[in-house]
Amino acid sequence: MRFLMITAAALMTATSPAFAQDADTARQATEAEARKDGPVGCIGGAVPRTVDRDVLTALVLKGFEAENNEEKSAYNAVSRAIANCRGRFGWGDARQAVAVNYFRGSTLRGNAAYKLRDYGVEWHYFIAAVEAMPQEDRDLLMNQGSISAAALTAAIEAIDAQGATLGAAEPDASQEIASALAQGLAGTIIVNQAIDAY
Repeated sequence: MRFLMITAAALMTATSPAFAQDADTARQATEAEARKDGPVGCIGGAVPRTVDRDVLTALVLKGFEAENNEEKSAYNAVSRAIANCRGRFGWGDARQAVAVNYFRGSTLRGNAAYKLRDYGVEWHYFIAAVEAMPQEDRDLLMNQGSISAAALTAAIEAIDAQGATLGAAEPDASQEIASALAQGLAGTIIVNQAIDAY
């Protein structure tokens, strides 16, 4: 999970109205997917839209250890969402843990797609990218936080095949792209594991 700590330093902040509108559109798409996945996706949809998604991502990357007032506020919102969903669906501790993992993965994936929006990446493109990776590369990503050049290339090709333009990016953007891709791929793997475990 080392790459998750690295990507925390690369979190972007939004200031312009257009940026906020893009974030709202991305958030709506992610929430629609969570509803489709059923109760396991409840938490993300129960967190108020007023909670800054970059702050949520930072909180997730820190293992839900809030370090400032914004993160404490986001933590409280997530806690209320968990309690709401737990009561609504009658979750025990095991189901709740799985749903929290889904939320964690969905948050990471959504934020990664948002970081790569200028290249036409949408959150669901990561699904095909994960499928293009051999299992040993998925395991390496999740266990050691690293991704091979071959797996990264396969992921980029799978995403570009859906209409994105990552392969045409300038070389100086490669580190930022690799970091966001690793985050999105890991998020997708976490979501898939949560769906299977639920």
